[in-house]
Amino acid sequence: MVTGTLKLSDWNECSEEISQLIQSIRKRRQNLLNRNKISLDDFLKIGNLETDLATTKSLIGLKLIDEIVTDLKQPKERIEKVTKQLQSAIQDLEDSKKVLTILTSFVNLVDAILNPVSGLVKIAGIVTQLDNLTIG
Repeated sequence: MVTGTLKLSDWNECSEEISQLIQSIRKRRQNLLNRNKISLDDFLKIGNLETDLATTKSLIGLKLIDEIVTDLKQPKERIEKVTKQLQSAIQDLEDSKKVLTILTSFVNLVDAILNPVSGLVKIAGIVTQLDNLTIG
C-alpha cells in the first residue's frame, strides 16, 4: 500500500498529461466524425468524457493552488516566529539600556554626594544627578 503524498511537480505532470489526452481525444473524435466513422451521438458522448477529464484537470489545478498556499504558509510562520523573537530581543536590549542608564545615573549621584566639593556647587551637582536619575 502506497501512503505518500504527491509533490507539486507530480500534480503538475498529471495536469499536463490530462491536457495532452484531451487534445488527442478531441482531434481523434473530430477526425472520426469527419470521416463518418462515428455518429453524432457518439461524438457528443465522447465530448462529455472530455468534459469530465477537463473537470478532473480543474480539480488538479485547485490542488496545485492549495499546495502552493501550503508551501507559502510554512515560511510565513517561520518569519513571524523569528520576527517575534527579534522584537523580544530588541525589547530586552532596550530594557538593559534603561537599567544601565539608571545605574550610571545612580553612580553619578553617589559620586556627586561623595565629591569633596562643598557648598552650592555640591548641591547643584547632586540635584543634577537626581534629575538624571528620574529622567532615565
